[in-house]
Amino acid sequence: MDFVLISGPLLISFGLVLSVVILGYQKVILTGVANTLAERAALADVSEAEFATLAEAEMAKWNLNLANLSVADSEGIETVRLSLNGFAGWQIEAVGFATKELQ
Repeated sequence: MDFVLISGPLLISFGLVLSVVILGYQKVILTGVANTLAERAALADVSEAEFATLAEAEMAKWNLNLANLSVADSEGIETVRLSLNGFAGWQIEAVGFATKELQ
C-alpha cells in the first residue's frame, strides 16, 4: 500500500519534469531555426512564399510542424517570429534577429 502512495506522486513528478525537458528542447530548436531564417532573410531578398518553404524545410529536419510565421524588416534588422504547437499542446514562440550588412 505504501508503494502505491509513493509511486503515484513520483510518476506525476516524472511526467512533469519530462514535459518541461521536451518543451525546453523544442524551444531551443525553434530559436535556432528562427535565427537561421533571419540570417538568410538578411543576406538575400526572398519572397514570402519562398521563405515559408524554407521555414517548412528547416522545421522538417527536426520533425516539427510550423504553426505561424512572420517576417519583418525594420531599419536593416530582419525579424523572424515562429510559433508551433509543441508537446502536450503548448504554444511555443521564438524570435530570430539578424542585421543586414552593408557591402
